[in-house]
Amino acid sequence: CWRADLWDELKQLGATDYHFVGTQKSMGCSGRKFDGAHEGYPAIKATTAESGPASMGGKPWDQRPLNTILATIKPDISLILLGVNDMAFGGKPAKITAAFSKLVDQMRANKPTMQIIVAKIPPMKLAKVDALNAEIAVWAPKKSTAESPITVVDCFTGYDASADNSDGVHMNAKG
Repeated sequence: CWRADLWDELKQLGATDYHFVGTQKSMGCSGRKFDGAHEGYPAIKATTAESGPASMGGKPWDQRPLNTILATIKPDISLILLGVNDMAFGGKPAKITAAFSKLVDQMRANKPTMQIIVAKIPPMKLAKVDALNAEIAVWAPKKSTAESPITVVDCFTGYDASADNSDGVHMNAKG
């Protein structure tokens, strides 16, 4: 329900000129009405699409049709929370942020003024994520530009992998 929560928070802040974009559609969240468009995929890794959707063909990020998707949906802002599955399966933080760089390059090729928000991933029971979050904190300012800033949001601090997850990895209603 995080997309519905974000939708509601934006409305509460008085934002009116926005809509979510993407080729995917979230289902309703407890009957709440919101714009469920997004470009998120379950079980996907930052470094490969091996466990991602068949439409991505199991290709690395730099070989996916992201430019076509971006040209279709035309986002101004991109929210990225990737790396959870990479870390759960022994991923290396430097390889993950290298994949982020390829994503950002594709986004900027489509829209040089894209605003990018990257999450420090929440804690999980399957893997320590401190190294990735530290790598994100170093990577983001180096990749950020005045025209296309990268903002890091902290989804780690205050998050409890036991209380906020249903299975140690996936967020529950509280998470």
